[in-house]
Amino acid sequence: MKTGPEKKLFVETPEEVEAADAGEYTGVYAGAAFCRQALPSRERLEETLAAAAGRGFSFHFSTPPLTEDYFGRALALVEMVAEKAPGAEVIVNDFGLLDAVARDFPGLVPVAGRVMAFQKTDPVVPEILEAAFSGASRAGRRAAFSHVSIDNPLFARFLAGKRVSRIEVQNPLQGVSIGTAEFRYSMHTPYVFVSGTMYCGPAEYYTRPGRAPGIYTCSKHCMSGWYRLKPRGGEQIFLFRGNTMYIENPEADPPPGVDRLVVHRRPS
Repeated sequence: MKTGPEKKLFVETPEEVEAADAGEYTGVYAGAAFCRQALPSRERLEETLAAAAGRGFSFHFSTPPLTEDYFGRALALVEMVAEKAPGAEVIVNDFGLLDAVARDFPGLVPVAGRVMAFQKTDPVVPEILEAAFSGASRAGRRAAFSHVSIDNPLFARFLAGKRVSRIEVQNPLQGVSIGTAEFRYSMHTPYVFVSGTMYCGPAEYYTRPGRAPGIYTCSKHCMSGWYRLKPRGGEQIFLFRGNTMYIENPEADPPPGVDRLVVHRRPS
């Protein structure tokens, strides 16, 4: 009999759904968490949703922070999910979309995404704590750097008022503190979001040597790969995909309170 957190797989194509091990995973995540331009087309999302239904997987639609010109597109995808998969979760990283899902889609389940956890994910945090504090003082400071947004009662009540009862968290190097039993927790592994931008001009520059750095129309180069970066003089390896930078920190033993692991096969 399986014990521990249930596992979901973050997929980017219907083919990945078909290949997923039903003995290991109970559902699939699809969509985008950090880049609005990485939202799937309606046709691709519908194919992924149908593949999940055919395998008996639960479906979880992930959405990123949005600008006004992408809000309508994201909302149309949510409407399609509501029609095709009533009861599905919509993971939101945008307050406007959260309000719309909570108000207008009673058949969907809103979930607070990784952006809304407001975690401190900079990989230098453990080094700073080690250098600046000692003993019990260090342990106390580590806890301060390990909290999640819903540790703040005001924010927790705000999310609860939007029908949110689950929050997505990450596994930063200093760990994560699960502070309230009023919410359920999903932990993403093995990649940890460190930072992101609205545009990924530097990455567009890397794809075309000699091109001047700047803001260019998205070529979706990140759909087929990403970069491994190691700063000069440092040991930490960063994974740079699209507009987002990650580190890798697998979670083999999630803290108590985490009842779901979301597994990524690539930074996403």
